[in-house]
Amino acid sequence: MKPSHTGHADPSATDAEALGAHDVWLRYSGSDEWAVAGANGNVDTGSVTALVGPNGAGKTSLIRCWMGFERPNRGDVRVFGHDPIANRREKSWLSAHLPQEPSLYAGLSALDHFDLVKAQRPSFDIDLGRRLLRDADVPADIAVRKLSGGQRVRVALALVMATRCKVLILDEPLANLDPLARRDVMAELAEHARGEGSTVLNSSHLVGELEGAFSHVIVMSRGQIVLMGSVNQVTQMYRTRLVANDREEANVRRWFHGRDGARRILIPVDEAGEPDEVASLEDVVIGMLAEARSETAQHARA
Repeated sequence: MKPSHTGHADPSATDAEALGAHDVWLRYSGSDEWAVAGANGNVDTGSVTALVGPNGAGKTSLIRCWMGFERPNRGDVRVFGHDPIANRREKSWLSAHLPQEPSLYAGLSALDHFDLVKAQRPSFDIDLGRRLLRDADVPADIAVRKLSGGQRVRVALALVMATRCKVLILDEPLANLDPLARRDVMAELAEHARGEGSTVLNSSHLVGELEGAFSHVIVMSRGQIVLMGSVNQVTQMYRTRLVANDREEANVRRWFHGRDGARRILIPVDEAGEPDEVASLEDVVIGMLAEARSETAQHARA
């Protein structure tokens, strides 16, 4: 994807790319640190992609660039080949965003919210919003302040999904749901993406729940994308190796605790030996974050 700062679609972008980032650098005013530091990657059209990384990795900052809330200092972001800032109102049909703390009016009902959004986005599907709430057993006609926290999240999700936008971008809104509700929501989002031909990007800290919920994964660390691909691709790239506590490798900070509590390190498949084990998606993500932690520690000591 070639960088372009015009308001027109990038002719080098393809239909297979819903979101693109090319050498994106972003630093907020008054800060000496780069929030995004040379990020390169893309989100495939029709995918349900997890964006994962530790606090401060740059996930929300990159999302804000894709939503057109921030202009990168350098580099380029695209939404289906378009600059998300140029003519943002006219291109509002492209993407919908749900932050970690959705802004809802406490005194209004879900139906009132639907009417407000419909006034701003004529394509908003009120009937779809009603069905989503009905399927989730959330009353649509009472004030939001009378709903539980989980029900309010469901209202916010319905507001986003019923826009029928081509890209739904969620910045950790599911963190406050119980595990069963999170599974239900991710299944609904995947079904919605298939039915609408839309794309879902969900920023998440819930690494243990990635398997089976997402088709693709992006791992960020220190403002960069350090791993990206389909779940099948990334799990076939690595194996895990047990690290005994009395071995020298036990002191290397790139180890992580597996689900069995044992210390492990991530090994590229072409370096793996006979005892090494197949890596799960959770292993790969946590292993990559452990390696990033190690690099950060080495950088701090340098």
